[in-house]
Amino acid sequence: MEFPTKVALAQTVPLLPQGPGWWYEPKYDGHRTVLRRTDETVVLYARSGRVVTQHWMDLAVAGMVEQAVGQAGPRACAACDL
Repeated sequence: MEFPTKVALAQTVPLLPQGPGWWYEPKYDGHRTVLRRTDETVVLYARSGRVVTQHWMDLAVAGMVEQAVGQAGPRACAACDL
């Protein structure tokens, strides 16, 4: 996976999609952030690709703790709305 990666953007729709394979969540005001974890570090990116780890250090530390205890694979990526 290339980084920074593109994240899904919220869209306004009149009705929510139905049927198998559809998964959605409410999008509230906030920041869309991607957390990239490698063997050595955690980096958080803004939607624009700008590194924002220093602004969300609590998430970076939590990502490193998860890595240290081995609860996820050696490389992981997660998108979250803050």
